Amino acid sequence: MTAYLFDSNVFIQAKNLHYGFDFCPAFWDCLVEQNGTGKVASIDKVVDELQAGDDELAEWAAAWGEELFLPPDDAVLPALRTVSDWASGRGYRPAAVATFLQVADYWLVAHALAHGCIVVTHEVPADTASKIKIPNACIGLGLRCMSPYEMLRRARAICPGNGQGLMARFTESEVEDAALEWLAALAYAVLHGPDIGPEGPAPERCSYDEVLLTGRLRDGSLDSILTCLPRRWRRCCARYGRRKLPPSRRTAACTVTWSKACPLRLPGRMESWAAMPPG
Repeated sequence: MTAYLFDSNVFIQAKNLHYGFDFCPAFWDCLVEQNGTGKVASIDKVVDELQAGDDELAEWAAAWGEELFLPPDDAVLPALRTVSDWASGRGYRPAAVATFLQVADYWLVAHALAHGCIVVTHEVPADTASKIKIPNACIGLGLRCMSPYEMLRRARAICPGNGQGLMARFTESEVEDAALEWLAALAYAVLHGPDIGPEGPAPERCSYDEVLLTGRLRDGSLDSILTCLPRRWRRCCARYGRRKLPPSRRTAACTVTWSKACPLRLPGRMESWAAMPPG
């Protein structure tokens, strides 16, 4: 019997964020291996959502087909009616119920109900009548539901045959190389650490303990982000870091002047920097 039944957002966020095919193939290999032992699966309706992306995830899902993405069986059909009755009788708006009954979520919950599976999803419960969330349906129907991270902790991410976790299949340097490639693709320049170190040919920090390049922050980032601030104020932001200015420098009049001068509202303590009087 399948222990864990995956929602489509588990696959999508894994591909887009933490477990990309290019740098963490072990995650996907482990899913397939766990599926072979009957512990992990999803449903065919999820494949339809994944294939809408027309990317490597869609190709991966199509390649595994019904082995990983299960079609409904005879036990699912009566469960569909149970889930439908629950959704219709819990005070949700008609549009929310109609939408729920047309998407994979409905079939996923019904399959879990029919076979006693644990639903794995990134969704969280919500107190709203405008949308039926998977966790709410699971709670209402007495099913277990958890995030993929909780599932991985419980399963300890152990792949049959090697006794190792997901992280054992790639090294720190491989992760670093992948991150540098992503940054380069976003037009970031990549510099060699020792070159801008204290004794390098173009030093930009006094010691390696300085993780923030204040010169670049002052002359580049702040100028581009806080363009509506006078240059003197931007330099103050870099110089003071997260330190709060004394009350004498933050008057109500200055705040009003700042608000009129620039509609941008800075979060938290940066408002105190922006309220500095000119001069």
